[in-house]
Amino acid sequence: MSSDSNVSTINQPPISISIAEEKDLENLIIYLSQKEVDNAFVKPLSERPISIRDRVFRDFKEGFWLIGKDEEENVIASLAIIYHDYTAECSTFSISPLLRGRHIGTKILIEAEMILQSMFPEIHMIVIDSWEGNTPVKKLVEKLDYKEINRYVDTRKRPQGVKTITYGKDIK
Repeated sequence: MSSDSNVSTINQPPISISIAEEKDLENLIIYLSQKEVDNAFVKPLSERPISIRDRVFRDFKEGFWLIGKDEEENVIASLAIIYHDYTAECSTFSISPLLRGRHIGTKILIEAEMILQSMFPEIHMIVIDSWEGNTPVKKLVEKLDYKEINRYVDTRKRPQGVKTITYGKDIK
């Protein structure tokens, strides 16, 4: 299930959102490894215990990736989704810094909800994590009716003094 419709925003390039196939993974790794993308994470993915390559393949094996592509088929957005029991956990949510503020994040989260509801009807909740101070993600998930459900220290993912925030949404 994929959405190939364009986000209707002035000066918005056409973006397609789809479930990544194995052939897409190298381009996803290239995207996440770009300095401006990697450094947008607090702590950068390249500074975490698992490499970007290993993360991409692990999450592909354990769940799936939603990716956004531009007209030239370049990866410009990502969201990993791992599901177990009644919960889908979303991570590595990224929009190319050059394309932020154009509703691509909204589109990818809505697509994730639609895919989960149709392919995994047993899923009751979607959770996504971020970090303290990530105001754009906070505003986006709250707009989509996610609620903060947890705040905690995770030194594998965050620098000293920055807490991880988990947001959840009941989809049943």
